[in-house]
Amino acid sequence: MFVHRKAVAAAVESGNRQEEARSGRLLGHAYRKMSDPRTAIGELTLALEIFRQLGDREGEILSRLAIGRVHEVHRQYPEALAHARSAFALLDPATGRPARADALNALGWFTALWLVRNRPRSLRRSSFAVPGAWFP
Repeated sequence: MFVHRKAVAAAVESGNRQEEARSGRLLGHAYRKMSDPRTAIGELTLALEIFRQLGDREGEILSRLAIGRVHEVHRQYPEALAHARSAFALLDPATGRPARADALNALGWFTALWLVRNRPRSLRRSSFAVPGAWFP
């Protein structure tokens, strides 16, 4: 955490907005892993805004996906899915393959989590008769 904060401070001091946004996104990831969702979303939203100002679509996509992952960890699947959809909407032919794959994966995963959580109770286990499989 300390290193990420120092990286953000160094980027701000040097005036490098691209690096400030990238370091801020990494700081947001660290807060997510430390189970501090409010701070994580704050850092990630700030990074998202900087990427948007710079016109960096890939940075914006990755920031939106990171915000979605914070919501996923806290079982806020509609919010996670909304961020994955907004990231998916930003994809274009110039988007790099890793960001494209990340967006498609998140969209599928958050959709699956949302569907499992929102299907009728009578279908929660009986409709998936797969031996040894686990479904929440």
